[in-house]
Amino acid sequence: MRPSTQMVLDVDSANFETAGKQEGAAFNAHYQDNGFHPLFLFDSLTGYCLKAALRPGNVYTSRGVADFMRPVLEHYRSLIPGQDLVLRGDSGFTVPGLYKLCEEKDVFYAIRLKANRKLDEKAQKQVEERQKKQAMPVGARAVFYTEFSYRAASWDRARRVVAKNWSGRKTNCFSNPPLS
Repeated sequence: MRPSTQMVLDVDSANFETAGKQEGAAFNAHYQDNGFHPLFLFDSLTGYCLKAALRPGNVYTSRGVADFMRPVLEHYRSLIPGQDLVLRGDSGFTVPGLYKLCEEKDVFYAIRLKANRKLDEKAQKQVEERQKKQAMPVGARAVFYTEFSYRAASWDRARRVVAKNWSGRKTNCFSNPPLS
């Protein structure tokens, strides 16, 4: 494989159920079983696992994710200067420490946000305005994308949020680097 000008990294966690009393296994309320809750990092192009960290089953998804990611981002930054790095993650990774790390290392990120009333209202308002402009027929199904600035209480600044809304269905929101 040749070095690319772009690399997309996917961070995720998983539940590994255990039988017996393995050291470090613990009860995970989300999965309702005993086991481990490891972190994984994948290259989205090849699907290869680039890094893994075994963790007790009772830790939250985002626990230690910034420390887990830092050496990898530093390595890829030094390996191919100027390469576009992108990090993707689900809503379990919505933590200020990971955002700050990505911004510090000039890494674009798309991390799904947990649904909340403020985000839903803001996204819905934007979508309704677009639907009016496009004069959609009643009952028509469509997918709308919109973006806006949003600052959660735990964030040090506003960040760009991209919202995907299926007409008549729930909105999905993803955080991105701050608006300049």
